[in-house]
Amino acid sequence: MHCSTGEFEAQKGYGAYESDPEYWAQALEKHPDLRLCLGHAGGGDYWFGGTQYQSWGKKVASLCRKYPKVFCEVTTHSEMTKPDRQACFADRLIEEFKNDPPVEGPETGYKFSRKLLYGTDWYFPDAAVRSQVLAKTEQVFLHPSLKEHYEDYFCGNAARYLNVAAKLPHLNSSAVKARLRPFDKY
Repeated sequence: MHCSTGEFEAQKGYGAYESDPEYWAQALEKHPDLRLCLGHAGGGDYWFGGTQYQSWGKKVASLCRKYPKVFCEVTTHSEMTKPDRQACFADRLIEEFKNDPPVEGPETGYKFSRKLLYGTDWYFPDAAVRSQVLAKTEQVFLHPSLKEHYEDYFCGNAARYLNVAAKLPHLNSSAVKARLRPFDKY
């Protein structure tokens, strides 16, 4: 579900009003088992150093930690190709991942590092060349403080969101597991 101030504006200000993560928080209070991916994780302000809607990104991370089936994505931003914005993104991730509980569960919360997906709208046109955004995003996750999250971000978290293990039990075969582990070199 869209959770950013821009893009789908039916009229001026629509995104800033209708996509506020507070509305998703209200829906989740009523339906805590809802499987949900908050597209754009509250928008680029928090993740890339903007100012106006920073609280949205923080709220999305909080919802991901509170609800077991709530995930988000934050990529396909052309800001990733700008060194200062890329650094801000890395700093935010490091900060958020440090806030993860040591053990996951209903009482302690869930790890945001296991809830952040890569590029749910990757196929849409973007101001930057997609291969550049991918390369710069990969560069962030090769940072020593983030490297342990590389496989989850680019593959594992999506598999958890889609509940692949339950839907495709044959994936437990050793041959399939071998094909799904392209990230071992990292």
